[in-house]
Amino acid sequence: MEVGGGGEEVDQEPKLALIDYLVTSFNFSKSQALSIINRFPRAKSPDNPRAVFLFLQNLGFSTADIQSTARVCPQILFTNVEKTLTPKFKFFQDLGLVGSDLGKFMSKSSSLLTNSLDKKLVPCIDILKKTLLNDKNNAALFQVLSRGSWVVRSESKLSSNIAFLESRGIVGSQLSRLLKRQPRLFALPESSLNDLVSRAFSLGFSVDSRMFVHGLHTVSCLSDATIERKLKLLRSFGYSGDGCMEMLKRAPGLLRTSEKKLKQGMEFFLFTVKLKKEVLVGRPSYLMNSLEDRVIPRYRVIQIMKSKRLLKKEPSFLCTLDLTEEVFLDKYISKFRDHAEELLVAYKGHMLDSSVKQGTVLCLTSVIHATPGTAVYYESPYVQPQNALAVKTKGHGVAGVKKDLWNNGAACGRIYRVKCTGGANMAPLHTLASCNPGSRLWFQTYSG
Repeated sequence: MEVGGGGEEVDQEPKLALIDYLVTSFNFSKSQALSIINRFPRAKSPDNPRAVFLFLQNLGFSTADIQSTARVCPQILFTNVEKTLTPKFKFFQDLGLVGSDLGKFMSKSSSLLTNSLDKKLVPCIDILKKTLLNDKNNAALFQVLSRGSWVVRSESKLSSNIAFLESRGIVGSQLSRLLKRQPRLFALPESSLNDLVSRAFSLGFSVDSRMFVHGLHTVSCLSDATIERKLKLLRSFGYSGDGCMEMLKRAPGLLRTSEKKLKQGMEFFLFTVKLKKEVLVGRPSYLMNSLEDRVIPRYRVIQIMKSKRLLKKEPSFLCTLDLTEEVFLDKYISKFRDHAEELLVAYKGHMLDSSVKQGTVLCLTSVIHATPGTAVYYESPYVQPQNALAVKTKGHGVAGVKKDLWNNGAACGRIYRVKCTGGANMAPLHTLASCNPGSRLWFQTYSG
């Protein structure tokens, strides 16, 4: 009995070494390491995981990419390097993935390596390459592969689904776009794929339209009941069946918009802006914009400009919705220096904490009294991005620059968002003390 007990201890030593190696080299927790060796009971020692680590390292993988690769697919840790991994990685290198690029790709898509090279990877990827048009450097191929290994699990299913789609008129560039946008559809049972295509046709989408791919995406995400409920909502605002279908053909993603957002958007455009219903039929994408962050703030700015007659020609509110953030700020805020603060508060006031009065000009040194977790927006034409970063690196009680909201040059200045950490040893923000008089500060609570 005593001898047997000692033998069991000896037998456990290699497994303990394996657990330790998985924890220290691959950053698994002890419970994760135990789970892994239970899944692979033949694993007795860290020899193979160590060989895999060195193999990936020699290919140019960073330690972080090696760890991520193993987390996505622990199975590779117990795979023969010479017989199995080497030829598979050579295959991907020949496709154009080398060094750190190969590491980044495999850190998220290493489950591809569980497929047979000759029976699945080679034939399926050959089919994908023939289907994807104008794919320079196989960029679209890698995009498709990174979205799921299921697309290479069955050569016969992939081939039959492509043949089916082509039989329904989805060919050439349309087929290529569909594969890039919705590769999971190519792994569905043919009956399910047939159902989705039929539903897309029933909503009026044509294979001749570039919107067909988006329409197929929409019906693949929603049930018939959900689609009908949203169409009923559109009809409740006076749209005919044909009007609804026209809106969907122009913007299939409209149906993926929540019912609450659709309802609020309709009410705002039809009752506040007082658009004619046919305008939204022609441009349903307006309803997909964020009301809170884009539509209403820009509407407020335009209303102020109209009331103050700041423009010789009355601006079109709808045209402003098509502008990028940078262009809108430049054209409708920073050009009007005398009114910039009022316009800026109208545009970004919804982002301010309700406990702080909008437009309040705070003393610069007030920043040191900010509550921990409070974000600070400060704006001045004299503050450069490096100053904001210096606040972070010099330890003046700021956790870091969260986001460069916009940059409009000297006319309106720059607005940055930083996060105060608090603490008894918080020093004054000397880096910002060089701001000229007129610099403005607002406080807003945010997380992260």
